[in-house]
This record gives sequence, structure tokens and C-alpha cells, in this order.
Amino acid sequence: MRYKKSQTAIEAALLIGFLLLMFTVFIIVMNMRLDSIYKEKNLLQLGEVGKIIKAEIDLAFMTEDGYERTFEVPIQIEGHDYNITLHNGSTLNADYSTLTLSYAKDAAVFGEKILFLPKNTNGTIGKGNTKIVKSQGIINLVYTCSNYCIENRYDSGTCRINWSLCRDNQEVNEPVGDVYCTGGQSADTCCCVDI
Repeated sequence: MRYKKSQTAIEAALLIGFLLLMFTVFIIVMNMRLDSIYKEKNLLQLGEVGKIIKAEIDLAFMTEDGYERTFEVPIQIEGHDYNITLHNGSTLNADYSTLTLSYAKDAAVFGEKILFLPKNTNGTIGKGNTKIVKSQGIINLVYTCSNYCIENRYDSGTCRINWSLCRDNQEVNEPVGDVYCTGGQSADTCCCVDI
């Protein structure tokens, strides 16, 4: 009788262990599937933002010189920061330019999208408002100090002569944004209006 009880206990323990193993495998497989779905969703969202930008550039490419328009690019995608990089065709030694969109957190995990654009596409695409201008067959994308400030969670921004004028106007100097101030020495300092 005692032999039967110990055998039953061992069989129950083996059954419980097997069920726990199966449950663990099931959870791991479901987690991998959910990660795959999440990554696919993120890539689709990057692709949608890329399509917006590409459509604006394609429209400018098909129009006459003098075309000018401002379009909006989302600051974030569902709460995630992301990067936009434009590589001109002449720097690539190719007959096209490329637009790369990737999540700032971890491109290896979340992936990236690469789109091909007309060769003569230059400039910087930023989040928020970007101006697109076609002149002499070249498409230029213009990103401003104000765009930079808005992207970095300020209300707006402006270019001033120096950082002390930022301080005098209760603004915050953002030296990284200085590259978007192209007004020469009279306006080469990016000042952001704090929220």
C-alpha cells in the first residue's frame, strides 16, 4: 500500500512538472509572438511617416521651380522618439537619395525603414514643420531653429545675435540648434521659448 502512495506522489509530481514546463514554453512562445507583432506595428508606423515625407518630396519633384510648401512630420510615433536621416544622392554616388527612419531607443530591436528619393534632394528633415522648396531642379528641405526647439519640448524658437539676447528675452540658448540659424552673424544663435 505504501508503495502505491509513493508511486502516485511521484506520478503527480512528474505531471505537475510537465504541465509547468508546457506552461513556461507556451508563455515564452506567446511573448516572442507579441514582440514580433509589436516590431511589425512599429515598422508600419515608421513606414507611414516615411510615406508622408516621400509624397511631399515626390510632389515637389513633379512641379516647376519655385514650388514651396511647409508640411508637418510627427514629433513622436505613439510616444516613441525616432530619427530621420536624409542622404543626398551625390554623397552616395548614386542616382537616388535615401531617407532613413529609425526609432531612437533601439533600431536593432525596433527596426528601421529606408525609402528611395529623387537624387537632387538636399537638406534636413526634422520633426514638426519642415519647409520644402524647389529651385533650379533641386529640392531643398529646410528645418529651422523653431522646429528644433519645438522638437525638444519648447513652445517655439528664434534666431538671435548671441546667447545673452536669449537670456534677456527669458529664452533658453540651445547651442545644438545654432546650425539651423542661417541668418549670418546677426542671427546665428538659437533661442528657445521655455514652456
